[in-house]
Amino acid sequence: NTSANSARGSAIDLGHGTAQFRHIHLSGGVYFGGANSYNHLDEYEEGTFTPIIQGTSSTGSANYANNYGRYIRIGQMLHWQLYIGINSWASSPSGSLRIRQLPFTSLGAQGETTGAVMHNEFDTGGMTLVYYWASNVSEMRMYYVRDNAGWVQHPVTNEAMNFYITGTAYVQ
Repeated sequence: NTSANSARGSAIDLGHGTAQFRHIHLSGGVYFGGANSYNHLDEYEEGTFTPIIQGTSSTGSANYANNYGRYIRIGQMLHWQLYIGINSWASSPSGSLRIRQLPFTSLGAQGETTGAVMHNEFDTGGMTLVYYWASNVSEMRMYYVRDNAGWVQHPVTNEAMNFYITGTAYVQ
């Protein structure tokens, strides 16, 4: 009841089927179905990023055919996909393989995530290649898995390579 200045919880609609609002600009977020922090959406973003491959001992300098990524962030949940294609290397990398320049930093221990990697022209010796995004970093590590041998960080080499990766992670 607006004339009596009294609240009417869950009684007022904003727009309807034939008269929708065009834009809503908010600075503090939206509460869905309640006023506690679990129902609060304070972030939504879509964007692109430019991932790169480097080594941990010597970063190297790649000649990219393609390197792009895109993401959707809803709250602390980030869904992303990337494609990296390297034709050759201007200077050789060394150490373990890293994918860097991810758009956000992972969220503590809850942000750790892993998943499969589709790859081409990259020698894994027939072993399964997976990514691991550790906590509190904005880079992915590449591991290969062998039977009864555990996970081993994959070394970076100066060969041509292509990676397609899609994943979901919690971010800061």
